[in-house]
Amino acid sequence: MHTRWEHRAVSVGDKVWRLCVQGSQTSVLGVTSRGLFLLALPQHIVFVSFERYRSPLTINLDQAFERLGIVEVGATAQFSDSRLIFPSIEDAISLSAVAVWHCPPPSLPAQPRAEQTQLLQMIAKDVLAQAGSNGLVALLPRLMDWPDASSLTTEHFALLDQLLAVRRAVQVGDHPAMIAGLTSLLGQGRGLTPSGDDVVIGLLLLLNRWPADRDWMAVNRAVIEAAYQVTTTLSANLIECAAAGQGDERLITVADGIAAGSTSIEECVDCVLKWGSSSGSDALIGMALAVQAAR
Repeated sequence: MHTRWEHRAVSVGDKVWRLCVQGSQTSVLGVTSRGLFLLALPQHIVFVSFERYRSPLTINLDQAFERLGIVEVGATAQFSDSRLIFPSIEDAISLSAVAVWHCPPPSLPAQPRAEQTQLLQMIAKDVLAQAGSNGLVALLPRLMDWPDASSLTTEHFALLDQLLAVRRAVQVGDHPAMIAGLTSLLGQGRGLTPSGDDVVIGLLLLLNRWPADRDWMAVNRAVIEAAYQVTTTLSANLIECAAAGQGDERLITVADGIAAGSTSIEECVDCVLKWGSSSGSDALIGMALAVQAAR
């Protein structure tokens, strides 16, 4: 297919590369200042990103290209001959097998739970101080059992009860209760990834990346299936990644930082705050549930 302009991807998530090999056709779901969201049938999300953070679902470019910003929502884009082609603007992104990014496994052993909890406490306090009132961050003090926990709205109190029920279910390994609790969070909130979904992502990522000899397969399967039915396609894709112990580099950094002490507190806080407007702090709540449940 003829194109007039071509850009080169510096990184291609492994899930995106599979779509490229298959020659999948996509359509543009959304255009943002950070990149484009595409949908490949049946329900695969691709993010063409102008940022440096890698993920299984992301094509990273080394700079923002103004021409991609004029692509209209609903326009088609085709994977063909190791390229992602946008026919409407005669533009393409060159992809390569050597640029494929695989989410790396943990490089260090897990720390004792007491140390994980201490790290989580320090990260949570800094996030709370910097995040303001975004998302569900006001719930962190209650979930962390801090004595000076602030007051909550009626809506937050109701959600707190849901989260504490999930924590109890994880603690005792009650899979049916976990499934019921996690699926009840799906779709709660607004945006491409509602806050409830972000909590689920954080919890599943930490549980599956650092399983501690526990099997969450039945829970993963049920929550993924529910996600594709009741919440956004982007959230469902991210939940499926989390259930495989994979995700955006920022979330991986935080999860590994808490579990293994592999990253500084400052970098973990920075990664939390940079993952969406409030998605990072909401995902941190899910990670807090996982750590607290294992104490």
